[in-house]
Amino acid sequence: MSIEEVLPLILNDGINYLLLFVGACVVIYFWNNRAHTM
Repeated sequence: MSIEEVLPLILNDGINYLLLFVGACVVIYFWNNRAHTM
């Protein structure tokens, strides 16, 4: 496998993990806010 083949896969996976991480942070943030207001 050459760098040109591997790099897009790494970038794609990295973006997917980043979106998952951001999504989890947003969910936790809103969950904490809702817990405090109730």
